[in-house]
Amino acid sequence: MKLRHLITIILFAHLIGGCATLKTHRVNRNWAHLEKWDLNGNENLDKDEFMKGYRRNKFFTRWEQKSRPINDSIFVGQLFSFLDRNDDNILDSIEYSSGRVLWTFHGNKDLDEWDMNDDEIVARHEFRQMASDERLSDNYDLTSNGWITGPEMAESMFEVCDKNNDGKVGAIEFYLWEVYRQ
Repeated sequence: MKLRHLITIILFAHLIGGCATLKTHRVNRNWAHLEKWDLNGNENLDKDEFMKGYRRNKFFTRWEQKSRPINDSIFVGQLFSFLDRNDDNILDSIEYSSGRVLWTFHGNKDLDEWDMNDDEIVARHEFRQMASDERLSDNYDLTSNGWITGPEMAESMFEVCDKNNDGKVGAIEFYLWEVYRQ
């Protein structure tokens, strides 16, 4: 929680100083840039622009190397691996309360509630069980056919990224999504 506030403060300090435009801000070259996705130049992304940018930049290949649909089980496994920053096969309190969770899930997930045995970690089997119990992949499998495609993932990520639910992704939402998705 404190890290999220620190990032927000730093971002606003950049905005006040006039240094936060994505054109002048140096970022990892593999990251997306709002101006490359913003096809109409209005400095925010509607769903169509976001989905095109997501697919064009092959973000889905981070979930499936061959760009083919993935089943729910693979999705949940990849999601766990994405959140498990130190690859120790558990999510500790730092990992399950990180900004990555906020910028990966729909709504506000409290993963500490997924700790079924109250040992302050979420093991892979606990994560899989709770993801199944909560039907987590339903937020991404929009056709409910058991498979998540690139376009479905793009549309789902738009919903995740549009934190204020105004039907568009603004520069700050996009920037924070970029930071936490890496």
